Amino acid sequence: MNKKLYEKLEYIDKKAEKTSADLEFLIKNSENYDSEIRDYIAELLVYFDGETAQNTLLKLCGDADELVRTNACDSLSVYPSKKVYDRLLQIYKTDQSVLVKNFALLSAVDMVNDVGADEKELKKILHGVVEEHSGQILTTAYEGLYILGEKDALKKLFEMLGHADYTVRCSVVNTFLDIADNENINEIVQKLKKHREKEKSGAVISTIDNFLKKFCVN
Repeated sequence: MNKKLYEKLEYIDKKAEKTSADLEFLIKNSENYDSEIRDYIAELLVYFDGETAQNTLLKLCGDADELVRTNACDSLSVYPSKKVYDRLLQIYKTDQSVLVKNFALLSAVDMVNDVGADEKELKKILHGVVEEHSGQILTTAYEGLYILGEKDALKKLFEMLGHADYTVRCSVVNTFLDIADNENINEIVQKLKKHREKEKSGAVISTIDNFLKKFCVN
């Protein structure tokens, strides 16, 4: 890896105010041979806007590296447009990576109402995920449905705390970080405290503890 280039990206990352020159630098290096560099650039583009940055992320969505595509889909959540929305749904349908599918769906959920897309159609896609899949992407589907107003999805997320795969249980707890608000925080805290008592996985316990700490719960 080009250490000097990576350090420049770290410098941009830490800057309080990023400039058009920073964006130009990121775009110039977005086709670097090193996937770690491309991945970092996909992450950093979340701090910018404009069509050039958007198109760079859309291009990175087709990268050979899974993490590059994942972070590109994630960063596109701040570039709401019908063009981006349609591409995200296409990525969900065609990409072979579950991780990429997850972030494509979540970014689509984030912008569906801002771009005037059909919310009912997106809900139909999310319900299709529920019917056809299991594991982590199911967590994503329930999160999306909850954000789009289907409050019963919270109960389904609670049920997934009993999933056999500890990584899915971790994912559920992290989902609660995204959707916790004044309306549901007490219920979520109660469920997590109860689940923690019987949880065997150190990773899940640690994730729960981080959640409780963030919300100042003893």
